[in-house]
Amino acid sequence: MMVLAMNQATYNRLSPALQKVIDDNSGLQEAQRIGRVMDEAEAEVIETVASRDDAEMIYIAQKDQKPWQAAADKTVQQWIGDMKTRGMDGQQLYDDAMGLVGKYTRQTQ
Repeated sequence: MMVLAMNQATYNRLSPALQKVIDDNSGLQEAQRIGRVMDEAEAEVIETVASRDDAEMIYIAQKDQKPWQAAADKTVQQWIGDMKTRGMDGQQLYDDAMGLVGKYTRQTQ
């Protein structure tokens, strides 16, 4: 996941010209463009690794992903706790971010 975020008040203080630069280089269309670039780069790396004799691509089957997800969940919970110590509602931030990921994933499929 990649997120470009800016505080709304900070954005509002920018000149109209700078706001236009940001607006012209953000949003769903730009996210799709960046996604295509990343997909192409990933495909090149996968092809390179797959063609080497000293490397092996390992794909984790859906049924075997639970331990990996559990490890990731520990990291998420740690981050949520870190945000709480900073006075922020980490769980709400995480839930909001995941909601947006889901929303825009559905829009781009």
